[in-house]
Amino acid sequence: MLTAPFDRRTWLATSYAVLGTVVGALGALVLLLVLSSLALSFTVVGALVLLGGTLTAARRLGRAERTRALVFLGVAIPSPHLPTEGKWWQRVVARATRSESWREVAYLVLLGPVALIGSVLVLAAWTGAALFVLLPLYNPALANGGAHLFSLDGRPMFVIDTVPETALVGLIGVGLALAAPWIARAVASAEGRLAVSLLGPSERTALANRVDELRARREQLFDVVETERRRIERDLHDGAQQRLVALAMNLGMAKEKFDKDPAAARALMEEAHREAKQAMVELRNLARGIHPAVLSDRGLDAALSSLAGRAPVPVAVEVSVAERPSAAVETTAYFVVAEALTNIARHSGASRAAVTVARQNGHLKVEVTDDGIGGADTSRGTGLAGLVDRVQSVDGTLRISSPAGGPTILTVELPCGS
Repeated sequence: MLTAPFDRRTWLATSYAVLGTVVGALGALVLLLVLSSLALSFTVVGALVLLGGTLTAARRLGRAERTRALVFLGVAIPSPHLPTEGKWWQRVVARATRSESWREVAYLVLLGPVALIGSVLVLAAWTGAALFVLLPLYNPALANGGAHLFSLDGRPMFVIDTVPETALVGLIGVGLALAAPWIARAVASAEGRLAVSLLGPSERTALANRVDELRARREQLFDVVETERRRIERDLHDGAQQRLVALAMNLGMAKEKFDKDPAAARALMEEAHREAKQAMVELRNLARGIHPAVLSDRGLDAALSSLAGRAPVPVAVEVSVAERPSAAVETTAYFVVAEALTNIARHSGASRAAVTVARQNGHLKVEVTDDGIGGADTSRGTGLAGLVDRVQSVDGTLRISSPAGGPTILTVELPCGS
């Protein structure tokens, strides 16, 4: 409470409220352009040109307002606009028939009076607080014996000419200085809610975007599954299948030599035994790559500790998950760490790595760090591109920070409920 006047959020909110008047003035200009385009409706081409310019201006101002809300309030407002095609007049007609265009215009028109009232309140609060707090310093130097407050018909309602009165006004200024941040935040919050309601996608557009997003995620999931299937086929063909073929051949030759050359048959049996054990190891590793049993039985902590134990570099593991997430999220987190540790071993040149997993704000946050050479990039492959698809298939996000020289920090957030 006492630190609110010095909080960064307070001054961002104040700036947001004051800058709203500038955008509101531009919104009034947009309204004039709309009225002018209606007045020129008898000239179709003129009306279309002016209407197109109006909607383009509103669209750009709306984009600037979404950016302003993100910078000053930390509120991300997705763009509601869908791409338009065709000739210029077809694009104008398409935009004019979409609700999001007129919702932007409505926002700009409403922002004028809302921002004007809000900025007056904010500036009055801060100015009044400064004048009242500093009054004890300059009041003795004022003419007529002290400050005159709230003049009516040239006659002041209050004259502050005594020390107790001056001190009281100073205390009122302190109270106003403590209240001003909350006034600024309330005004900025109201303007932010107006922006969210009118500058973001409508319910219908949001639903259509969500359907498109889910369709894209379904295709990503299909690609992930198809990639896994091909990997399993390749590993079976190149590993266990070849060993099983060799095993069968050795057993066949041993069977033929069993009566005539028992020593050779014994050697072939021993070779077949080794091949069988190696095939079992490869099949076990393959099964672990599909879905490790330890993950299902004992959860992420044990599964990741097992991964770290097999890693070629020392890996510190810290898992703070009181309640196990869903199987899909848990499996995704496991394979994210597995692929990240594989990349660290192959490409990073790191001497150590760390894995932390925690549940925060309804998300499972997975962070993998290493002290390698850096330079990791999802666009370069090295398994990271596949990780992006895997993470997005469960509605998660992946961020990577990997400057040249390191360190590399891979952060994944997977939704898992509250």
